[in-house]
Amino acid sequence: MHCEYEGKDVTPSVTVIGIVAGARKGIVLRYPAEEFNRYEEDYNALLKETVTNSEVLQNAEWTTVPVILNNVIGFISDGLHYNDETLKKLADYISR
Repeated sequence: MHCEYEGKDVTPSVTVIGIVAGARKGIVLRYPAEEFNRYEEDYNALLKETVTNSEVLQNAEWTTVPVILNNVIGFISDGLHYNDETLKKLADYISR
């Protein structure tokens, strides 16, 4: 993938990041954590396959939130959404 920017040929780097669902902190949800998170593995596998087979993304980096954060993932009090520290670490990773 490349484009022209201000008269220069630019090849941006693309990182595709697989998710990790919340429901890991023992928070009481409407549904059990296993049910809430049931599509995470399939979603990440399909996303990785799609990226791998994409002509546009053939040089993209593939990783996941647990890999980036060495499985130390913080959530806010609802147990579902990443906390500010986790979001900052992900943003730092993307902007490296």
